Amino acid sequence: MKICIVSRFFFPEISPRAFRTTELAIELAQQGHDVLVVLPDLGVDLSFFSREYNITFKYYGKLSWKGFQFGNGVIGSLLQRIQFRILNSAIDFPHTELFFKVKDFLKDKNGFDILISIARPHPIHWGVARAITKNPTLSKTWIADCGDPFTGATVDKFKKWFYLRWIENWAFKKATFITIPIHSSITAYSHRFRNKIRIIPQGFRMDENISTLLRPEKVVPSFAYAGSFIPGLRDPRLFMNFLLKQNIDFRFYVFTNSKEILADYITKSNGRIKLMKILPRDELLQFLKGMDFLVNFDNNTAVHSPSKLIDYAITQLPILNITNKLEEEIIAEFLHGNYHNRYVVENLDQFNIKNVAKQFLELHTKN
Repeated sequence: MKICIVSRFFFPEISPRAFRTTELAIELAQQGHDVLVVLPDLGVDLSFFSREYNITFKYYGKLSWKGFQFGNGVIGSLLQRIQFRILNSAIDFPHTELFFKVKDFLKDKNGFDILISIARPHPIHWGVARAITKNPTLSKTWIADCGDPFTGATVDKFKKWFYLRWIENWAFKKATFITIPIHSSITAYSHRFRNKIRIIPQGFRMDENISTLLRPEKVVPSFAYAGSFIPGLRDPRLFMNFLLKQNIDFRFYVFTNSKEILADYITKSNGRIKLMKILPRDELLQFLKGMDFLVNFDNNTAVHSPSKLIDYAITQLPILNITNKLEEEIIAEFLHGNYHNRYVVENLDQFNIKNVAKQFLELHTKN
């Protein structure tokens, strides 16, 4: 089939949406489909992907929306954050630029069997909706894939303004199907579209041959976390405070860009907590495999589920799940090698990229 995937992110970007786009494109191309991936022009050379996997890439232009600059001082930084928060809540700035880029790129395209738009950001969907309204021959089946809800998101401190729900609903009305990764997040979407929603989880290669080259030498209990933090939701502070009270040696490796929340704890840990640079997924899996166990900070909401849990499960290591209600006894058990209360990822095969790609293809046959 002729398949178009429209996204904001792709390899070498390290993010759940980049993984979603990259793994899905590779698998569909390896199955023999004619795959076109449409991305922003970020100056990344993807020619080796074209040669290796027979994927075609097209670009809808460079992204330039950055807002007004207020200088690098304290006041300037504050004004910058205020500007971003207001514009992001009001018009999903700067991602709204994607609406114009995507609709203009797709306006004269046609003949696809399946078009998959991948959000976040959600203006990707809006651009496809506008294009398919003007050009119904664009694709026989349009699948709007949503990693996280938009107006129904519960992890964002600043809620989207009410009229953005109207735009979201307008776009979903045009879609053939809406795909989401977990069943519990259905409640974040309008009941008007429940009949279009299908559950297709994040897809991962399950035939990982995880090397031991990056495994650190373990002389004390060693564990790791990879991902971002959200104060008040995916929040490490209670856990960090508990760790620093323990009179034992350990190594806690944290792979994150959320550095500010960790700075004080790293200083006080005397080398027990280590901030690590972000690694590509394959290299990260190699490192994680050398740990005693892995740490997940729960989103504490049924609407969002971190995709890192699947990568954690692939390593076959015990998972310590941390919620806002800190269970100190369980943490102590893990620190002493008792993993009886580990978090279990059920039915791991459902995340196999081969099964995930099959589910996308089946939606076309059912249309």
